[in-house]
Amino acid sequence: YRYELGLRKSVAPDYFRIGGAIHAGLDHYFSTGDEDCAIELATKGYRTFPDWATTKEYETIWMVEGAKVYGLLKGYFRRWEATRWEVLACEQTLSALIINPATGRESRNFTYGGKIDMIVKLPDGRIALVEHKTTQDSFKEESDLWPWLRIDSQTSLYWNLCHDNGWDIDTVVY
Repeated sequence: YRYELGLRKSVAPDYFRIGGAIHAGLDHYFSTGDEDCAIELATKGYRTFPDWATTKEYETIWMVEGAKVYGLLKGYFRRWEATRWEVLACEQTLSALIINPATGRESRNFTYGGKIDMIVKLPDGRIALVEHKTTQDSFKEESDLWPWLRIDSQTSLYWNLCHDNGWDIDTVVY
């Protein structure tokens, strides 16, 4: 229904709203280097209540969500502030042809694509695809997060997109 008829939930899930705000803030930060302005941009929409926040409970949910975006960005900047990455691309949309492996022919109807978070040059010279994930999962070694990331099809797709667009990616950084 979502793809064929364009039907969507009237209120996007919080993880989409939070992820979208975080990505907007990170894109601004990596474009300008200005943490405060990036946080301002990411949290600006949380100053007014959306139409669906019609009760005190929903207003509280909205305010907590805005505080999460603020805290996540502040924490991200503190965690990675000493990292010396050269940003090569940020929030870039890539697309590529789909090739039939049996015939070597290009699809006449379809391409594939996605929006990568970042491509960076690491201090050791390797080129990395950076994939930002917002999650409530534990980062402990025994967490279910790590096996899931190892088979994450989105990151594999982005890896292929990077290579198909001339980026010689060596590794992924989550």
